[in-house]
Amino acid sequence: VVLASGLDMEAGYSRELFLEWCADSKNAVIVTGRSEQRTLGSKLIHIATAGSNVNRHLTLEIKRRIRLEGTELDQYRLKRREKEQEAARIRLENARRQSRLETVESSDESDTEDLETPAADHPYDVMWKWEQQQKSSFFKQNKKSFPMYTFVEEKVKWDDYGEIIRPEDFTLVDSVVPHVEHVGALS
Repeated sequence: VVLASGLDMEAGYSRELFLEWCADSKNAVIVTGRSEQRTLGSKLIHIATAGSNVNRHLTLEIKRRIRLEGTELDQYRLKRREKEQEAARIRLENARRQSRLETVESSDESDTEDLETPAADHPYDVMWKWEQQQKSSFFKQNKKSFPMYTFVEEKVKWDDYGEIIRPEDFTLVDSVVPHVEHVGALS
């Protein structure tokens, strides 16, 4: 008795066992449940329930991996080498394009240094080198972000106990109280 999972018998250990043992008429197949329509398991159930008036011969399509040899192996290696060369060429073009952009940006930066306009004067540049962020990312971004408003969100720092409190925000500034001397005697 061998119990194999996969009631459909479309793939896996159950199909391999069936293919190996179905040639001998002494072997029996016991299916423990219903399987999906148009699968090997459902065909076997249909044959068993129909009785003797149904053709008991099945035609099965068997797919196996075969090692490539000779000219087929050479063709596969040639195609793989061409794909790798194409990928290397694309990477090289991207690297060259990136270096050109960096040289253009560095020359632009040197020009702006000559004009003596510091970058701190314009902290709210709307398109703050968005392209550079895209180039530095390894993974593809799901959506493009185009900043719309000139707003910088101030991140609140937290620790294990909650928001970090700065004591200087809550200190009271002691103002100097003018000391007035009373002239005259109290009577």
